[in-house]
Amino acid sequence: MRLLFILTAFCVLGGNVLFAQNESPVCKDEAALIAAEQFHQHQMLEFRTSPFTSNYDQHYLRLEWNIDPAVHFISGTVTSYFEPTEDDFERIYFDLNNNMQVSQVLYHGQPLTYSQHDNLLDIALPGILPQAQSDSISITYAGAPANTGFGSFVSSLHAGTPVLWTLSEPYGGRDWWPCKLDLNDKIDSIDVFVRTQAAYRAASNGLLVNEWQEGDDKIYHWHHNYPITSYLVAIAVTNYAVYSDFVPVPGGNPIEVLNYVTPKARLRHNRLLSLPCSAWSFSTNYTACTPLPTKNTATPNFRGVAAWSTKR
Repeated sequence: MRLLFILTAFCVLGGNVLFAQNESPVCKDEAALIAAEQFHQHQMLEFRTSPFTSNYDQHYLRLEWNIDPAVHFISGTVTSYFEPTEDDFERIYFDLNNNMQVSQVLYHGQPLTYSQHDNLLDIALPGILPQAQSDSISITYAGAPANTGFGSFVSSLHAGTPVLWTLSEPYGGRDWWPCKLDLNDKIDSIDVFVRTQAAYRAASNGLLVNEWQEGDDKIYHWHHNYPITSYLVAIAVTNYAVYSDFVPVPGGNPIEVLNYVTPKARLRHNRLLSLPCSAWSFSTNYTACTPLPTKNTATPNFRGVAAWSTKR
């Protein structure tokens, strides 16, 4: 059975509007948008991939985060599975802003020594790792992320309710998690686990695999099974309303479209939110149904997070 899920999490409820740290909408005029684009372009031109992270390939990430959307803060553990691409591999580096505090690094369950400098996490391995051999390392950290680019880690309000979302394009991933800022080294797959208060729902990349409650919190497990760069890894947390649409497929099972929207946005934007279903319905009638789109993506933008994925 083919399932298509669409996640539409609006941080802003229409128009070219952004929400600041209070409920007052702030209109982004043309000059402000031009300035933001110029700053974004300047960052891209000035950025250089760190030579310290070029000697290994990442192929899987397990991302476990604790989020309270009312607080500009993140804590959690990132487990990276990697393969050295060069000989004499005895240190591993990750891009991470200095203000994010690492509390522990584990390798095969054993703590390692590490240091943070120049927006890098520098980890001394217990010995030289063989080239092309898969291995893993876990990093536990916490902090109040800075914001670069278009707002790599944003906490705000919608209708008086806290909302937190990320937009790491182009190089903002290191603001809030230990990553590898390299567009050429795409991670093959990721699992994202977000713990938050039960009043909220958490969105991320790919398919929602499961959700469960532990005490006063809920944990959301998302899985993304296609190559992805670090800046596209994204989360969004608020009091989303959830509902499903279904796209008819001639000669096949309907495709479920799972929507995450703010309660107010659902009331005001039902017609807008139905547009993806109409587009896919048109596509299935006038193009071949197989293969369906199979790329998972998350697209954080000024209006929030929109993500779609397919399960064949």
